[in-house]
Amino acid sequence: QYIAHRHVLRTSQAYRNAVAEAVELQRALYIVTAADEVRSSDSSRHTDKVQTQALQISSLRKIKNMPGHIPMYEGMRLLLYSKDCVRLGLMNGCECILLQLIFADEESLPALSRSGEAIWLTHLPTDLLLRAVGARWVLPSTQIPRLPQGVDRRGVFLLRPSTDYLK
Repeated sequence: QYIAHRHVLRTSQAYRNAVAEAVELQRALYIVTAADEVRSSDSSRHTDKVQTQALQISSLRKIKNMPGHIPMYEGMRLLLYSKDCVRLGLMNGCECILLQLIFADEESLPALSRSGEAIWLTHLPTDLLLRAVGARWVLPSTQIPRLPQGVDRRGVFLLRPSTDYLK
């Protein structure tokens, strides 16, 4: 119970910090919600009751920090929580700066928004354009086709959503 309560407090504080920073930087604040997708072979077993039980598990190790609401804004500092490319230093604990959210084509964004106002995304962004802090390597332009010309390319890479399985 303490772990779950602490996780809620930590998530709440992260949201408050993100709102304050987004207002200070005059940036839009996007809220991304982790998505649950069920394989067709498992769909008959994934009932509403099973999903509710999974969300009530209090051990963070079993649920991998679900449910997840992640506040993000351009310029936000993030830590990687995966091992994407050890050779380039893109692994657990690598500090990155969010340069741009690349939205899904189906996403409908408001025409106007105030800085710090929460914009709840319906779809996961297709990519996050990140810069690894302190990196000196440069990826070829074929790997980052959407990067505007004239932008410093050192340490810039695309991160795509990943999937994990809850047993």
